[in-house]
Amino acid sequence: MARNLLKLILELQGQGDRHPFCLISDSFAPWTVPVAQQAGIPRIEFWISNALAYLLILSLPSLLRDKVFPETGEEDEAKPTWKRKSPLMLTNIPCMPAISSELLPPEIRFDNGSKPFLRLFQDMCFCATLSYRCLIYSTSALEPDAFRGLQSMGLSVRPIGGCLLHDSISENASRVSASEDVKKNECLVWLDKQATSSVIYVAFGSVVDLIAADVEELAIGLEASGHAFLWALRWEGEAIEAVNGLAERTTGRGMVTGWAPQTEILSHAAIGAFLSHCGWNSVMESLLEGVPLLCCPFFGDHRSNAWYLVEVWRVGLELERSSDGGLRREYVESGVKVLLETPQGSAARQKAKEIMVSLREEAKQGSEAFTNLQSLYDDIKQALWILVEREMRNSLS
Repeated sequence: MARNLLKLILELQGQGDRHPFCLISDSFAPWTVPVAQQAGIPRIEFWISNALAYLLILSLPSLLRDKVFPETGEEDEAKPTWKRKSPLMLTNIPCMPAISSELLPPEIRFDNGSKPFLRLFQDMCFCATLSYRCLIYSTSALEPDAFRGLQSMGLSVRPIGGCLLHDSISENASRVSASEDVKKNECLVWLDKQATSSVIYVAFGSVVDLIAADVEELAIGLEASGHAFLWALRWEGEAIEAVNGLAERTTGRGMVTGWAPQTEILSHAAIGAFLSHCGWNSVMESLLEGVPLLCCPFFGDHRSNAWYLVEVWRVGLELERSSDGGLRREYVESGVKVLLETPQGSAARQKAKEIMVSLREEAKQGSEAFTNLQSLYDDIKQALWILVEREMRNSLS
């Protein structure tokens, strides 16, 4: 990939009128650094999750150097305990209070350096220092400490989360296929029949694959809660059998669909809470609509996202799990009831509304995110003019 991308850039540079003068790359593609260097153009990183997750990754070199990682004492690294009673607390993450190491994936915490997963993150740490700038899909109002931590490392980080949540949300939601459009209308028509803030929306994104046992536990727990639910469940393998008969048993208050227009659902008045895997896109979309979350994290940045939601922003609660991270019907039932019935749930909903106002302000012209994107545009434009002037001088000489 690196070889072919460099070849493309050099070919375009030779054409003159289509001269690439900047490379914007996902942080998970560190191999683009030598490409940009060999092409003589700056590389700008785009980190698509929260600032804390990036700060934790960039702290890996010091955690490994100080022998904090790899962790010891895990009984079964192949299937580690979901949550320890006394987790290892990290006290040297820049500008952050002591936080649990369990906010990082176990693939990193217990790796002795023999697997490619950890090496990828080490490459990312090195390449971050070589980037001209790093754009982060978050806001400094949400994560002031994490952004200060990144800046203390000498990185040029810019939060742009607010602008990315602007009017494009409703525009993107309308770009669906004919079959998806039918599902969209079915979901919204069903929601129109429900009372305000009475429905829990359930979705685990496009990557998390629930095993059949978890699907069954979730289905029974939702049914037992007595609350209305809209569940976006990918119809794969044994998932169909696990929810067999659920729709009939919950007629009128339950809907299961293979696809759902998430942003439009979250903005619907009937939605009272969101049971989510806590992927960052889902988190931001939920907060933009002031919807509290019942957090069910799985891997990657899910745990740090859930930590923010539950412990810092107080806009939700974490779904209790079995010792190995499995779902249990009684935990699902109680989690839904707490979020939709109790003062704790009402407080989370109020906090979510407050963050919603903050995020919507960040989408306006003159906000920090808007200014950061404007600055990026101006810098790229200036780099282009410098390039044009250099080529003009070369042609005249």
